[in-house]
Amino acid sequence: MTLIITPGSKAHVDIDWVASAIALQEFYKLQWKDVWVCWSENLTATIPKRFYDFLGKFEKQEPKPQDKIILVDVSDKEFLENKCFFNLDNVIEIFDHHPWYEDFWKEKIWDKSHIEEIGAAATQIARFIIENNMFDKISKQAKELLACAILSNTVNFTLKMTQEVDKNIYKKILEELEIDIEAFRERYFREVDENYLWNPDYFLENDIKLLNIWEKTIKVSQIEMTENKKFVENNLEKIKKVLSGSEDYSFLITSSALKQKTYFISFCDYSKSLLEEVLWLNFIWNILEYDWVMLRKQILKKLLNKLW
Repeated sequence: MTLIITPGSKAHVDIDWVASAIALQEFYKLQWKDVWVCWSENLTATIPKRFYDFLGKFEKQEPKPQDKIILVDVSDKEFLENKCFFNLDNVIEIFDHHPWYEDFWKEKIWDKSHIEEIGAAATQIARFIIENNMFDKISKQAKELLACAILSNTVNFTLKMTQEVDKNIYKKILEELEIDIEAFRERYFREVDENYLWNPDYFLENDIKLLNIWEKTIKVSQIEMTENKKFVENNLEKIKKVLSGSEDYSFLITSSALKQKTYFISFCDYSKSLLEEVLWLNFIWNILEYDWVMLRKQILKKLLNKLW
C-alpha cells in the first residue's frame, strides 16, 4: 500500500504543513517504505532557508488512483471537494487543528480522524509520534522544523487558540535537542525576516489566499515578521501591485510576534470600510494599526461572519 501525505491542494505551503508532513513521513517510513509527500514547490517565508537542502532530499510523488491519502493541516470538506486532486474516499487518516468538520471525518475514518482546536498541526504530529514511542527515531532537522512550526503558528504563543500542550511539546522538543529556548526563538524570527528582505516580491505573491463568498471575491496577502511596519513603509508600491486586481475586497495583513502588533494595508475603499467596521479602528491613509497579534485566518473568520 502506498501512502501519500498531502495538504489537499497545490497552493503554497507554510512551515506548519511542511514540518508536520516531513515528521509524519519519517514516522511512517520506520514502519514501511512506501510513504511519500505531495506538496507545492511554493514555500512561504515562514520556512527558514537553512532547511531548504534538507527538504530537497524528500522525494515527492503525485497520488495514483489506488493510493491512500493522509491529510495534514486541512479538513475543510468544501475546500477539498473543490481543490483536491484525489478521491476523498481514499483518505485513511487526517490531522488538523481547525475544528469544524469533525463529524464528517469521524463518520468516514473513525478514530483515524485527529481534529482538535490547538495551536499547530505540528503539535499534533509531535505528540502523536511521542505517544507512539518513536520520537527519538525522528531526525534532528525534522524536530527543529516542528519546533519552528509551533512557534510560528501560535505566533510566539500569543494566539487565543494556543493550548498548554503547544507550549509543553515545544519545550520538550528543544530540551531533547539541547537548544536554548530564547536563542531558538530569536533565531527563528530573524530568519523569517531575512526571507522577506531577501525576496519581498516572491513572498508577497506567494502567500495569497483567495475566497469567494456570496458572489464576492476576497484577496488577502499575509506577512509575519518582526519589523513589519518598517517593511510595509519600504514596500508600499510592491504591496499595492500585489493587491491590485478585480477582487471586491483586497488587503494585506502583517503581524509581529515579538512586537505584538498587526497592520492592515489596503488601497480598496470597500476593504477599508469593512475592516474598520469589524475592528472598530480607522485607517490612516492606507494603513490600520492593531495593538495585538492577529493572523489571516482570524480576520477572515470575522469578515465572513460579517458578510454572512
